[in-house]
Amino acid sequence: LSWWLPAEGVVCSVEFSIGAGVVAAFVLLLAAVAWGDIRAYRIPNVLVAAFPLLFVIAFTGGLIPRQEILGHLGSGILALLLGLALFSRNWVGGGDAKLFAALALWAGWPEAVRLAVGTALAGGVISALVLLRNRGSGRVSEIASDNEGSLRRRVPYGVAIALAGLDFWIRKLAAPFLISLN
Repeated sequence: LSWWLPAEGVVCSVEFSIGAGVVAAFVLLLAAVAWGDIRAYRIPNVLVAAFPLLFVIAFTGGLIPRQEILGHLGSGILALLLGLALFSRNWVGGGDAKLFAALALWAGWPEAVRLAVGTALAGGVISALVLLRNRGSGRVSEIASDNEGSLRRRVPYGVAIALAGLDFWIRKLAAPFLISLN
């Protein structure tokens, strides 16, 4: 479905509209997730569920190549299983596990590996910043000595996942979309 804007001499299409909406919605969802995790150490399920829904929209709109679907589904399922295992050990929050799986669905294989590495690196930096912030307050020794997940509860790890998702967004969604506008 296409239409022509005579004043501009430009042909626009529904694919362009879907692409613009997906690119914008993805980054807005990342920002909302990060803000919610910073504010309340909580990632609302509705925000996490929006990522797979957006993926389905992108896939049915032709923005994700059909031949790559198995890599995307496999990455999402594997990430969810690993996340559930980490959650069962109380090493990550449930929202963190679900968010990472939703972004791994988007990333596909092998891009999900970069997403995991980016999440780990960003999480390390955020954890170090939390420890530095708590230095001198007596909370550092509490965090370091608690083996029951105290560090997890005090570090907004959803922010780290969102930052890795932002890296994916810039390289795989926004850049190609913006380049195609030229």
